[in-house]
Amino acid sequence: GPKDPPPPYPGPEPVRAPEPVRAPVREPIPEPPAAAQCLLPDDLVARIMSESNFNEEESMRKLQAIMDLRDKHQCDLDIAEAAAKLDKGEGEFITLVKQFIELGFSKGDVLDGVAVFPDDRDSLLDFLILKSNS
Repeated sequence: GPKDPPPPYPGPEPVRAPEPVRAPVREPIPEPPAAAQCLLPDDLVARIMSESNFNEEESMRKLQAIMDLRDKHQCDLDIAEAAAKLDKGEGEFITLVKQFIELGFSKGDVLDGVAVFPDDRDSLLDFLILKSNS
């Protein structure tokens, strides 16, 4: 009988769109300290930067710690900065500093005194009385 019709000619393979080349996901670039500077005084940022040997990551971590302490304890930045240098007991430190400031001692004196006598309230008090009388 008649030959079978040839199988229909397979059309050209549909051209598949090449996979879009996805750019590798870049790590987010850490914000330069300028981001912190709008919230923090320049001298503080500069001080922390130099204490951290201008290691940006470490500086940002320290500045963040200071801001966290400030917000958590509702204290001044310089008190938070002094507290952030402690390994532990920031809360007690801040409370102590605030108490002495409420007693009428100047904040600068209190911070100086606490730096000298971090664990000795009596000596701290003597130191402050001496300072405020001098």
